[in-house]
Amino acid sequence: MRRSLFLFGLVLSALLIAACGGDDDGGEGGGEVEQLRADVDALQSEVNVLRAAQEEAETERGEIFGEVEAVLDEVLGSVEAAEAVEALLQPAIDKAAGEIVAISQRLEAGEAGALERIQALMKLQETVAELGAELNAVVRAPVVGYFLQLEVLAQALEQATEELSDSLGVAIEAEDVPRAKEILQDLSAVQQEFAAGIMALDPPQAIAPAHTEAVEAMQAFVGLVLQLERLIAPVSTIDDFMSVFLAFAEQPGFEQVSDRNDAACEQLQDLAGELQIDIDLSCG
Repeated sequence: MRRSLFLFGLVLSALLIAACGGDDDGGEGGGEVEQLRADVDALQSEVNVLRAAQEEAETERGEIFGEVEAVLDEVLGSVEAAEAVEALLQPAIDKAAGEIVAISQRLEAGEAGALERIQALMKLQETVAELGAELNAVVRAPVVGYFLQLEVLAQALEQATEELSDSLGVAIEAEDVPRAKEILQDLSAVQQEFAAGIMALDPPQAIAPAHTEAVEAMQAFVGLVLQLERLIAPVSTIDDFMSVFLAFAEQPGFEQVSDRNDAACEQLQDLAGELQIDIDLSCG
């Protein structure tokens, strides 16, 4: 395509030289020469504009694939996924590029004007926007799926914890130590189920570090709850129960692990916000 444009430019230059090569006879002949020169200049301008449009189209094409590869490498980290998305987008890109080439050829033949070039570029821009939307949907699908599953787990944990905490308060007020111990065991079980649930999730590559930190922080928190459960096991009075419970909650290690767990949750919540995914992980 570029070679044909170059040759076309040479032809125009030759025409110009041929038209101006003889003596200037003045009068009508001179006017014809000037008109021919103007026509040739106009055609050369058309060719220059076309060449710029073609280069712009090729640049757009390269940028599209570059963005596709970069996003896929970061978010999906999968060669297979990259090939699948490229196969999805290729026909639309080729169609847009084909339209540019077709109009270029018509311009060379003197059949296309500036309006059609503008329309072709506008079509390319529309195609780029459509491809961006398709790419966004493909890339976001596993990310959105991960966060939605995480939200379900977090909401279930929040609801169960609130209900058990209320029940624990009732048991303590009634000085029902056996019941209080059972509720504490249930709280421990709920925490363990949540930890197992998030461990079973398969996070996208870009979220994996935050996910790993959340898993490890939750495992550390579950370890503390199990430790509290063992300390509470031998007590027989509500006063002893509360003494052990409060002393355990006030130790520095408990606060550090609890803060780490909250921070890990908030990090995932912030990531979801940055990705414009509306979820509530009930952190803190």
